[in-house]
Amino acid sequence: SEELLSARAELEGLIERTRLSASTGSAPPLAEMRARFRGSGPLGRLRASAQAADPLVAPAGAAEDLEDWERVAWASIEADGGTGSRAEAGATLRGVRPNAALCAVFSCYNDPNSAASTDLVLSAKLAADGVDLGLRGDKRITAESILFNLEDVEEKLDALLERMRAAAG
Repeated sequence: SEELLSARAELEGLIERTRLSASTGSAPPLAEMRARFRGSGPLGRLRASAQAADPLVAPAGAAEDLEDWERVAWASIEADGGTGSRAEAGATLRGVRPNAALCAVFSCYNDPNSAASTDLVLSAKLAADGVDLGLRGDKRITAESILFNLEDVEEKLDALLERMRAAAG
């Protein structure tokens, strides 16, 4: 999608400026990052653009990529996130719905049935949240730490774009 490619170009600019900040020991361009992630441009629309691509590609974890034990584990989890028959029947594990306990172990973030955009959307949110922390003065947010987040978003965006190319044939 052109919108995702525009977001990638915008992200690459942020990465380059943040690499420069890291190499010179200067502060990263957090205000610019916030404006881009929270604005109306391509990065600000990244979530909607990525989710628009979901119908074009297979779910995030294709079944053929799973090991046998993973297939069994995921098959035992209701597709609706724990509001189905077992939860309705009152099945609990120390007061926690069964899927909540399993998600803590397996992470629903890695659910093979999750939409293809899931990794990208979550990584972009974490990056934007990190930027917000940095703007509030959190000392853990450095050029190096935020660069790691931006590169993670770039990696996930590239993976989604590749999946889209593969699906298009």
